[in-house]
Amino acid sequence: MTEKTIKITGIQEAVAKTGRTYWKIQTEEHGNMTCFEKEVADKLMKHLNEDFNVEIAESNGFQNIRGIAEIQGTSSVEVVK
Repeated sequence: MTEKTIKITGIQEAVAKTGRTYWKIQTEEHGNMTCFEKEVADKLMKHLNEDFNVEIAESNGFQNIRGIAEIQGTSSVEVVK
């Protein structure tokens, strides 16, 4: 996994062909990403337009957010996995 700093500009819930719910994440710097973990997506939605250090798994051209390493500007590190 790779850690990247991103700023989320939008989040949209979607359903995969398999029926699994996921979230389409639009970022300012890295284009579109996905997130399949509801807890992570919920946390991201509460902090739109803020900088995050997130853990990204890349596969077949997709960037999937797997966890939040840090919400910048907070006094403590918040880890959600």
